[in-house]
Amino acid sequence: MSKHTPGPWHNEQGFIVANNKVVGQAMMPSKDSSVTNLYSAKKAEEMEANAARIVECVNACEGIENPADFVEIVKQALQEAYDYIDLDITPEGKLPEDATRAIRLIMTARRAMGVK
Repeated sequence: MSKHTPGPWHNEQGFIVANNKVVGQAMMPSKDSSVTNLYSAKKAEEMEANAARIVECVNACEGIENPADFVEIVKQALQEAYDYIDLDITPEGKLPEDATRAIRLIMTARRAMGVK
């Protein structure tokens, strides 16, 4: 993975800034008049949202050498944890409390990662 500008990054009206330097822009209007004419308030709002998303992702992955590999490892770990949980029903017809809590935590993490 190539080295990027160290964080934290922040968004300033669509410009991505780190260490008091602009390190990127979410969308750059072209000098081509057909493209420039499309650069409206809606595009500026989209640019701002894109920059915010980029900043959030970069900051969330700070210190992770390969985010894609990391996400895959976490997904696998969540599945293994889920498979390992003791799902024996108690005499009262309920799951053990620790199993219920573990399942809730796993499902929360899976939803947060977009895993169904």
